[in-house]
Formats: sequence, C-alpha cells, structure tokens
Amino acid sequence: MAAVAAAQFGVISTAQVRACGIERSGIAHRLRAGRLVPQYRGVYAVGHEVLRPEGHRMAAVLACGRGSALSHGGSGRHWSIWWGTSPWIDVTRPRAGRGPAGIRVHGGLLGPDDVTVLNGIPVTTLARTVVDMAPGLGESALRRLIDDAIRHPAYDQAAMDRQLARGRPGAPAVRAELLSRHPDSHRTRSEFEAIALPLLAHHGLPRPEVNVWLPGLGNEVDLLWRNERVVVEWDSRAHHDNDPSFEHDREQNVELLAAGYVPLRFTWRQLHDRPEWVAAHIAKALSRSAH
Repeated sequence: MAAVAAAQFGVISTAQVRACGIERSGIAHRLRAGRLVPQYRGVYAVGHEVLRPEGHRMAAVLACGRGSALSHGGSGRHWSIWWGTSPWIDVTRPRAGRGPAGIRVHGGLLGPDDVTVLNGIPVTTLARTVVDMAPGLGESALRRLIDDAIRHPAYDQAAMDRQLARGRPGAPAVRAELLSRHPDSHRTRSEFEAIALPLLAHHGLPRPEVNVWLPGLGNEVDLLWRNERVVVEWDSRAHHDNDPSFEHDREQNVELLAAGYVPLRFTWRQLHDRPEWVAAHIAKALSRSAH
C-alpha cells in the first residue's frame, strides 16, 4: 500500500487499498489510527495530512473514477503553462454531474488524442488543455497561455491542428491567436509540409525537424536542419506591407543570420509550381553548411 501511494504523491483509493489485500475492516482500523487520512470519498492520504499540489491533483482524479483526467486550469497548472489561482481542481470524466467538494467536474469522453500521463497523473494533453481553457480567458490571458504552451517541449502543432479541427468551443479563439502571430501556423503550414516533406525525401535530402521553437527568437521556425544550421520558413500571400507579421518575419531573418543560421524563405507558389527549384536551393544551402 505504501508503495502504491508513494507513486501517486501520497494518495490512494479504496479500490487500490483493497487490491493490496486489505479488507474493509483493515481500512477502518487504519482510519481510526490516522494511517489513512480521508481526502475525498474513497480516497485517502497515507500516513500524513499535508500533501503537495500534485497529491491534491492526483486525489481529485482518483475521486472522479475510471476514465478521469486532470483538465482545464488544473491541467494548465500541471503542465506549468497556467499560473492563475482557483479554489477548484478541474477534472474531466466520462459522465457529467456534480463532483466532490473542491472538484469542478467536466463531462466528456477522453480519447487517445485527449489524454496522457504527466509525472504520474492522468492529464489532458497540452493541445486539449489550451483549447479547453480558451473560452474562459480574455485576450491577453489567452495570448500568455499560448505563448507558454508553444515554448513547452511537448508542444506539437499537428496535435493542436487535430484539436482545432474538432470544433470545440475554444477552437476559434486559439486558431485566431495562432494565425495572428504566424499566418502559416495552422492550416497553411500543414499544406506546405504536405508537399515539402515528400519533395525533400524524393531528392534524398535529410528530413528536417518541423515546427521547432528556437530559444531567443520568440517564435517557431517551420523547418530546421540543426547540424547544418539551415532554416526554411514559408511565406504566405496573407502578408502585406503594413502587416505586423511582415515586420516580424524580417526581424526573424536578421536574428537567424546573427545567430549563425542560414534562413531560406519560400512562397506557396514557388513550392507548388517550382518544387525542383526549391529543393535545389535547400540542397545547396545544406551542402554549403556541411563544409
């Protein structure tokens, strides 16, 4: 029992205690002796009353039953992308309805794209967490949430695209924020990659890292060959001379050059109509950087 609780930040459920071979009379005895301290109905702290935040989160998930996961603000705090305070711990579980005191229950089934385990606690994925939180946030709070999510090592644009495609309530706000900082950060970027990656493979060029956050630049780059220090960025017709994104891309080119990278920018028309030309210039840049 102690080993199970230790792996769960000091908490355990009745079912888990019973699985350790302890009958109900044994549970009652340990409750009287203070060796089990009730947290929620059917969930206990083992041997102590003071829990770390992770212990409270794990206890809330256990209290909500099978198929539950930390979500919304609770997940945001666990991922370290949200710093807001709340008296509630948010948990999503298959059935809706009122949860135990102190737990805000959200009803809904969680599929493989929705849930993962982070530091031992079932939690909604980074992308699902951002989309779930978006409806309750103002513009500046959402911007900060997305900033911190994009900087997180687990951020995956493809996973975010899948969440946005499902039409959840927070999707429009998240999509608009992503598009405002980089016009190709959602659908258009994926279309570029759908042509570019097979093209590179066809020409025997090494596969790049995709949608990579480079520290110090304040944004992602679309394709990166890390060893050769070559970067490819996709330019969209959505740019205009007075568009802030146009200014941002020019600044990013300067920063990439100053950091020792070779930045290449291609448009959709160039990639679509002149793929051999695009591949040849990438190959040339990679060859020069290798020497």
